[in-house]
Amino acid sequence: MTTVVDIESDPGAVERYRRDWQALFASSPGEPSTSYEWVRAMCDTHVRRDDAFHLAVLRRDGCVCGLVPLVLSYESVAGVRVGTLVPLMERSRTHSDLLLDRRDAPTVAALAARLRALPGWDLFRLAQVLDSNPLLDALDTAFRATGATVLRRPEPPSFYLPLPATFEAYLADRSGKFRNHLRRTEKKLAATGALAVVTAGVDIAFDEAFDALLAIEARSWKHAHGTAISAIPHQAAFYGRMARGMLDAGVLHLTLLTRAGEPIAYNLGVTCHGEYAYLKTSYVEACKALGPAVVLRARLIESLIAAGFRAMDFPAEPYEWEAQWASHHRPHHSLTVYNRTLRARALAWVRRWRDARRPAAAGDIAYANARDLRPPVEGA
Repeated sequence: MTTVVDIESDPGAVERYRRDWQALFASSPGEPSTSYEWVRAMCDTHVRRDDAFHLAVLRRDGCVCGLVPLVLSYESVAGVRVGTLVPLMERSRTHSDLLLDRRDAPTVAALAARLRALPGWDLFRLAQVLDSNPLLDALDTAFRATGATVLRRPEPPSFYLPLPATFEAYLADRSGKFRNHLRRTEKKLAATGALAVVTAGVDIAFDEAFDALLAIEARSWKHAHGTAISAIPHQAAFYGRMARGMLDAGVLHLTLLTRAGEPIAYNLGVTCHGEYAYLKTSYVEACKALGPAVVLRARLIESLIAAGFRAMDFPAEPYEWEAQWASHHRPHHSLTVYNRTLRARALAWVRRWRDARRPAAAGDIAYANARDLRPPVEGA
């Protein structure tokens, strides 16, 4: 059966394919960022005015078997205008992935051949593909077959927590120092006021819960730093729309920790294919010494185990605090495809030269420091 790939260059196409998108996502192993709800929110908030939007629609026997939203943007590199084509979801920091019903050679080859024929781009990039994702090798092979140059590079791993059968088993696998710290922290925090964990859409209306999330972000250290959701209008809009869509789809997991009725910490995630993807978390800075984030995270893990989830995924860059909660990590590679333009060939040469001088280390964890992050450019 031949896979046919059409390109629709209208962001409104995402809405038109809603039913196909949701059915395809439900039956595929795609990351949460490939879901209709995630992509629709990104179309509203992360497509810039000067972007060219394309939706690759894959069909087999007349049925939709793949949906890949793409943005083509231009930037100046050493005074040269370079066109970069990326899946729209690359503009949020999570595992790179594409929504395809199959990740086999014929399907991926059809997509690669069609993208190679798309005009205007010099680079096609996926920034953080899990090594376990068969797309990594399939895309590499397929693009090379078109005559393009493909370079791969190890990227920082992310933490991953397989969940045991009981919370007691989870604690038993952590250090005694961790268990003692958790007990002392919860006791200390509880002594300052009655604690409760409330869930959006269950114990509290979504709008009220999301307003509380933004209020916590605004009272966190990240707001003054410029990296809080509350400090970045297009990020606040994205998370609000995405979370609302995920709530309607029945997969949102937004919890708040309240002390004497006041929200002081939150966890935001989505459930997907039996796993929990941990997207955002924060706490009120004035309560830092009392450890509200620690208490709420422990409650989160306990509730996920009780609900029968098999794993908790930390899909962004690795932070040192995550190592206290999860011992496993999963490696990533970036994949950059260089088209056969003169600009792309020159960029590939420079990239090879730089990599030869400073080869990337695979397997080592260089922890990210959230305080080193800078506010994103509006619309990025």
